[in-house]
Amino acid sequence: MKLKFLSSYLLTILAVFSYSCNNNNQQLRGVTKEERALIARDSANYTYIKWLETSINFGTIKSGEKVKLIYRFKNVGEKPLFVISVSEACKCALTEYNTDPIQPGKQGTIAVTFDSKTQAEAIRKSLVVETNTFDNRYQHLIFTGHVRDCCGVSAEEDNQDDNPYVVY
Repeated sequence: MKLKFLSSYLLTILAVFSYSCNNNNQQLRGVTKEERALIARDSANYTYIKWLETSINFGTIKSGEKVKLIYRFKNVGEKPLFVISVSEACKCALTEYNTDPIQPGKQGTIAVTFDSKTQAEAIRKSLVVETNTFDNRYQHLIFTGHVRDCCGVSAEEDNQDDNPYVVY
């Protein structure tokens, strides 16, 4: 009974996915984590990804500040690209990404908000991103930087004009 239900569920998901791929005006929207996982297991749904950033250095920030980093990627294959999951580096990093498929030729992003309140000195954190791609289903994204104490810093060290990321 359970196998019959799982089979019909999988067939429904694949039918929706197949219809979406054959109809350029139709896109899969609101796909659940479980549905993305089922799609990711079937290599017929695999595509290719090109990462525009895999490593970001956010520079120097004060202890307690937050910085938002954006990793960009492009679907360079012929099937919709799904971000199945993103594993955060630690509790100091929160990720945001769209669960809708990235259509062929389109770009997507993964945003990471790093909170430095519990961090100090040199920082090197990584994220693991799972996608439905042929070459590398698991991509490691790195972010680095330096967190300094807010007290006793000279004005020269306090210059953040060269930091291109959003600090708040």
